[in-house]
Amino acid sequence: MKVPLSWLRELVEIEVPLPALRQRLTMAGLEVEDVHEVGNDWRDVTVGRIVELEAHQRRESLNVARVDLGGSTVTVVTGAPNLKVGDVVPYVAAGGRLPSGEVGRRDLGGITSEGMVCSGDELNISPDKDGIYVFEAGVRVGQPVEAFLNEAILDIYITANRPDCMSMMGIAREVHALFGAPYTPAMLRLLDPAAARVEGSPGAPAIDELLSVRIDDAEGCPRFTASVVRGIHTGPSPRWMERRLHFAGVRPISNVVDVTNYVMLEVGQPLHAFDRARLGSRTIVVRRALPGERLRTLDGEERVLEPRMMVVTDGQRARSLAGIMGGEDSEIADSTREVVLEGASWDRASIRRTSAALNLSSEASRRFGRGVDPDLTALAVARATRLTLELAGGEAAAGLADEYPGAKPPGRIEFHPRQIDALLGMQFSAEQVVQTMDYLGFQPEAASDGALGVTVPGWRRFDVEGPADLAEEVGRIAGFDLVPSTMPKGALPTPRLDGDGGFADELRARRTLAAAGLQEVITYSLVDPGMAADLSVGRDDADPQALLRVENPHSIEHSVLRRSLIGSLLYAMRPNLRQRDRVLLYELARTWRASADQSPDERRHVGIVMVGPRAPRHWSESDGTLDFFDVKGVVDALLAAFRISASYAESRHPSLHPGRTADVRVDGERLGVVGQLHPAVAERLDVGGVPVLVAELDFDRVIEAREPLLTVDTPSRFPPADRDVSFVVDEATRHDELERAILEAAGGLLEDAQLFDVFRGGMVPAGRKSLAFSLRYRASDRTLDDDEVTAAHARVEQALQRRFGAEVRGR
Repeated sequence: MKVPLSWLRELVEIEVPLPALRQRLTMAGLEVEDVHEVGNDWRDVTVGRIVELEAHQRRESLNVARVDLGGSTVTVVTGAPNLKVGDVVPYVAAGGRLPSGEVGRRDLGGITSEGMVCSGDELNISPDKDGIYVFEAGVRVGQPVEAFLNEAILDIYITANRPDCMSMMGIAREVHALFGAPYTPAMLRLLDPAAARVEGSPGAPAIDELLSVRIDDAEGCPRFTASVVRGIHTGPSPRWMERRLHFAGVRPISNVVDVTNYVMLEVGQPLHAFDRARLGSRTIVVRRALPGERLRTLDGEERVLEPRMMVVTDGQRARSLAGIMGGEDSEIADSTREVVLEGASWDRASIRRTSAALNLSSEASRRFGRGVDPDLTALAVARATRLTLELAGGEAAAGLADEYPGAKPPGRIEFHPRQIDALLGMQFSAEQVVQTMDYLGFQPEAASDGALGVTVPGWRRFDVEGPADLAEEVGRIAGFDLVPSTMPKGALPTPRLDGDGGFADELRARRTLAAAGLQEVITYSLVDPGMAADLSVGRDDADPQALLRVENPHSIEHSVLRRSLIGSLLYAMRPNLRQRDRVLLYELARTWRASADQSPDERRHVGIVMVGPRAPRHWSESDGTLDFFDVKGVVDALLAAFRISASYAESRHPSLHPGRTADVRVDGERLGVVGQLHPAVAERLDVGGVPVLVAELDFDRVIEAREPLLTVDTPSRFPPADRDVSFVVDEATRHDELERAILEAAGGLLEDAQLFDVFRGGMVPAGRKSLAFSLRYRASDRTLDDDEVTAAHARVEQALQRRFGAEVRGR
C-alpha cells in the first residue's frame, strides 16, 4: 500500500525522521519496501503564474507565455491548449531536470523558450498528459514545487492477516502505538461514533422515503449500508484530492467516484456509487446470482455469473458484482444528478472464489478477500456522503439505509501478563501491556486474580483469537529486536517416529543423480489437464476421472494436481533445448492420484528426462546420442544406491515409444517405467528430431524395496576360468531369459554371466540373432580343473539347446 506522508500526518502527530519511521514500521511487521520523496528527481522546478499569453506569430500551433516567478519573468513557448492568463503552473528552468531528463533552452520560430511549463505526468504528480498542470488557487508563486508539495510516499507491504492496515486509519493506529504519537482532531472525528451518522440536509426527506435494502443471503452479505445524495454536479475533483489519490496509486476519475476511492483509502471500507436514476426500483436486493445471469462490468467485459457469486441488484437484475466491480449500466456519468453511495460487508471466501473464477481483481476485492470489518460500513458511507456534499453539492437524505443481519458480539480474551512474558521470552510490566492494548484499540480492563481482559476491536476480528496473538502485538510494538538471545532450556523433544522424515533418503537420491550428470529442477505441482492426459506413463493415467481438480484455479494451466513428473520435466526441458543441445534433468517431488476414499493418494516420485549427445561437445570424436541404455544406466545407479537389484520387463505406454519401453520391477512389483518418448508426443511438444529419454519411479516404493542391511560375500582366493560363447537364437528370445537359464544350468560353479555382443546378419539366418556371453567359473574352496569347467559349460549349451533351440555359433 502506498501511504502519502502528508495524509498520515493529518491523522496522527508524527514528526520522527523518515528513516526512523521506516525502521519502526518494518520491525512491527509493516515492511516499508520503498520510500519515494516527491521532487527528489527534479531540479529547478518552481511555481509560476502566466501573466501574458499570445499566439506565436510564425508557428500556428504554439503560444508564447510570460511566466512570473515571484521576482523575475521568463518567456516560454508551449503548445498546450489549456493555458490562460492567471494560471499557476509548474515551471522548469533551462538547465533544470525532470524524471525524463534535462531541460534546456530552445529556439522555436525565432523565439527562445527559457525552459518549459510541464504537465502533471511529466512531474509524476498526476496521470494527466493532455495539458499543462494548473495548481489550485492560493499557491504562492516563486516557491519550489517540491517545497509546496512537501510529500514522501511510503510503499508498505501488507501481509494477508492485516487487512486493517490497508487504510490510512490503520497505519495511523500503528504509528500511534509505536511512537505514542497523539491523534489529530481529524482522526478523533473519524473515531467519534457520531461520524457514522448522516443528519441530512435541511428540508431533505428521510432515507426510507427514497431507498430500502433487502439482504437475501446474510452469510454472503452480513451488512449493507447506503445513503442518497440528490442534486449533485459531477466534475473533476479538486487538485489536492487528485494528487493524494495519485500518490496512493489510484487514478482520479471524477469527484463522486474519487470520493468513494478516497474514503476506501482513508477508512479501509470499499464503497460503490450508483446512478440512482438508472436503477430500476427504490429497493436494493442483495442475493446470489441466478444461473447464467450476465453482467457487463465497468471494464467493459460481459461476465457470465455462477449461483455462488454475490450480486447487488435493483430487484430486477444484477447491477454490481458484489465486492469486486460495479456494473457498466449504473455507473456515474457526467449527467448523473442523484447518487446512491453504498458500503457493504462481504464473505471473504466468497469474494476470493468469485475473483479467481472470473479472473477479475480490484482494490475492493483485494480488501474484501482478506476481510473488512462490518462495523466500518456506516462510518465510510457517512464520510463519503459529507465529502460528496462538499465537492459535488446537492442535498443528502436524512439517515442511512442500513441492514445488519450478520451482527456478532465482539470477541473477548482474558490473559495474565505472565503469559505474555512466557510466550515472548522477555519481561514486560503490566502497565506496558495495558498501554499497548489501549493504543491498539483493545480496551483493556482488569479481571480477576490479576488477569486482564480485552475486547477485540472489529478491525482485528480476523486475526486475533487468543493470548498468543496478544503477545505478538505486545512484542512487535515493543520491538522484536529487543528479544534477548538465550540458549534453549527444558527437555529435548521426543524423536520423530519416522526419523528424519525421509530427508536422508532424498539426499542420497539427489546426490546419486547429480553424480550421474543430471541437474535438479523444481516445477509446479499444478498442471494443465490436457498435459496430464497427454503425458501418461501410469496404468490409469489416461483416465480423466483420476485427475484431482483444484476448485478455484488461477488459470486452466494450473488447475489439476499432477499424477506424473514427466510432463513437468518435459516442459522444463523445452526452453533449455533452445539454449543448448544436451539437457539432463531430474525432479524428486510429490504426485497425487484420486483414491476410493476422500483423501488423495499422495506419493513421492523421482522423474528423469535426458536428451542430446552422450557427452558434452569436444574436439575429439563424439560418443553418439543418448539412448535407452543411458537412461536405464541412470536408473540402475539410483537403485544401486539403495541396494536394489531390479529387473526390466517390456511394456507399452501411450506416451512412450513401443519397443523402447520397460517397466522397472523388484520381486514382481512395479517401481516405475523407463523408455523413450513417443515420436508423436515429442513432435507435439516441439522436441522431435532426437530421442528424448524419460524415466519415472515411485520413490516411496523404492524405499520400501531396498535391502535393509548391506551384505558382504567373501571373495574367492582361487583364480577364475573364463569362457566366451555365442548362441544363435530366435529374434523373439530375450537375453535375460537366456541369462537365467545359463545360471541355472551351470550350478554353483558359475560366478557371473555378462552379455557383451548382439549380432544380426552375415552368417546368422534371417529371423535369428547371435547373443555372445562371457561366463566366469570359480569355486570358493579350490582351483577348478579343465574337466570341471568343460562339464559345466556343456550343461549350459545343452540346456539352452533344449529350451530355446539355441545353436553355438561357429560350430
